[in-house]
Amino acid sequence: MLISVQALRALAAWMVVGVHFVQLFFDFEAHNWLEDLLVETGGVRVDIFFVISGFVIFLSTADKTLTPWRFMLMRVARIVPAYWFYTLLMMLLVATVPAMFPYENIEPGYVLMSLLFIAAPSPPGVEVYPLLGVGWTLNFLMLFYVLFSFSLLVRQSYRLWVVAAL
Repeated sequence: MLISVQALRALAAWMVVGVHFVQLFFDFEAHNWLEDLLVETGGVRVDIFFVISGFVIFLSTADKTLTPWRFMLMRVARIVPAYWFYTLLMMLLVATVPAMFPYENIEPGYVLMSLLFIAAPSPPGVEVYPLLGVGWTLNFLMLFYVLFSFSLLVRQSYRLWVVAAL
């Protein structure tokens, strides 16, 4: 795999972490040039990370014979356990310390949709986010995985075009 592509992906991921740091500790208020850079261009880094991740997934499967089910099983096994653990931990925190999470609710349907990577309006109706807020990226990632798995049904010489179209 191309080391430079992986390095750019890591840089984009750490820049996203920086945006979340400024969001969490400074409420998106920039006080210097670095914080301003993080706040103003945060969304672009998420896009860069997603595009590079898609490219890496394509490259990592290009020389393998995978069925769509095998691909999805591998992706689900890699992501779902940790996501479910932290979502359920969040549910426990909201249930035991609701004052810390005034805009969160643990209605069963909402929690279930969060666990299944289905975007839904949060019960207070504030935003369309899963219970574990950062899980919105995983909603898009799982959608990409489902679409990508269909590309595995196409002859390899056409796969890149199918992935790009999807």
